Amino acid sequence: MKATRVVLEDHGVLCDSEPLAVAFLFYRPNHHKVDGDNLVKFALDVAQGILWRNDNQVLAHAAVIRVDKRSPRTAIGWARL
Repeated sequence: MKATRVVLEDHGVLCDSEPLAVAFLFYRPNHHKVDGDNLVKFALDVAQGILWRNDNQVLAHAAVIRVDKRSPRTAIGWARL
């Protein structure tokens, strides 16, 4: 969680309190079954205070899980509603 917050702090722009829609692209290193809800919850929590003040600002979200063995990562995009 700490490492993720460091990366977000370098790239994040805090959205004060406006409602947001967020899209997550999770690139995993393998095909092992993963719980998408847990990935979204982790991303919402870790970005709190960096990308948005509170995750209750996120009124809509979508997530896609793909495999990328060479470069596992998470991409986050958001739009103000």
